Parts: sequence; C-alpha cells; structure tokens
Amino acid sequence: MSSRPTRRAVLTAALAAPSVAAAWSPFATVLPDAPLLDHRRRPWRFRSEAMAQCPVIALDLIYAGCTSICPLSTRVMAEARSLLGDEAVGPLRYLSLTLDPDADTPERLAEYAAAAGVAEADNWLFLTGTRRDVAAILRALRARFARPDDHAPVFFVGEGRIPRLQQLFAIPPPEELAAELRRLWHGSRG
Repeated sequence: MSSRPTRRAVLTAALAAPSVAAAWSPFATVLPDAPLLDHRRRPWRFRSEAMAQCPVIALDLIYAGCTSICPLSTRVMAEARSLLGDEAVGPLRYLSLTLDPDADTPERLAEYAAAAGVAEADNWLFLTGTRRDVAAILRALRARFARPDDHAPVFFVGEGRIPRLQQLFAIPPPEELAAELRRLWHGSRG
C-alpha cells in the first residue's frame, strides 16, 4: 500500500482548512551558508547556492520517514509546480530540507523524492547535512527539530537572493501556493 497521499487527500485537506492567503507571515533573516547534500549526492551551500541562485524559492521541512503531513506537503508543492507549468522551471526552486539529518541520507531522500514523483525535477532539491548545519538553518528559519510523530507543517516562500521569506504553519491549497509563487516571481522581475 502506498503512503503517497492521493489527490483526494490533498484536496480534502485543502478544503477543510480556511484560505491561507492572508496567513503568510513575512520575516527577514540571515541564513547560514551551511554545506548540504541533495538527493543526488551533489553538494550545495544553503544560502549562496540553493537559495540565491534562483529569484524565488519554495521550501518545506520534511521527514523522509513521515507518512502523514510530509508527503501531503510535498504533494502540494508538486501540484503547485505542475499548475505553474513552464513558469516552474528556471526562476523557481523548490527545496525540501530534512528535519532528521541523522536518518535522512541522500539515498533515503532520493527514495522519498521518487515516491513523490519529483526525483527528476531539476529545480527541486531534497537536502540533508550534518545535524549541526541543519540546526543552524532551522534556527535562522525560526523552526526547530520535532519528533516525526509530533510535528506541524511549515512552508516558506520568498525571494531567494535577498533572502526575504514568508512563513506559513499550514498546508496551503496547491492553487494558493502557485499563486503566491507567481506573485513573487512577477514582483522579483520588476
């Protein structure tokens, strides 16, 4: 049996929640340039490479072993990416940062990405690193490690080059996430 959330589960969760368009909370932060590895074992510096090389980013925090909200969050990002079509390539980067760097190796993240159907997406990185480096990033994001069975969804969107981010402690409907990314992309060009 697949632990991948169905489209119905995504839509049910999105419809059950109120609109989140007004719930994005902006904040400025200084992100560490921590060394990380992606699901293809490629090295990345978090701030100067994974973030700053794209004008607009979408970031979620995941456990590869999670069977509840993490696959749902990833599915929402994948559906938003699909809704954006060609706009989703080039100026936009999708980042999924592990909350369990001790267990979530690049290989495990590759399996998670494959199960989500996005392993081959060039503009999506599933990132891991040392516990210390991931903790430094989480502190800058005002997030923290939590138990896999007791964690809340969190999304970040923003301008990767600045970085100016917005945070959301909910799972947005894919259409709202896509609209927010489109708004940021069009705003970053002007």
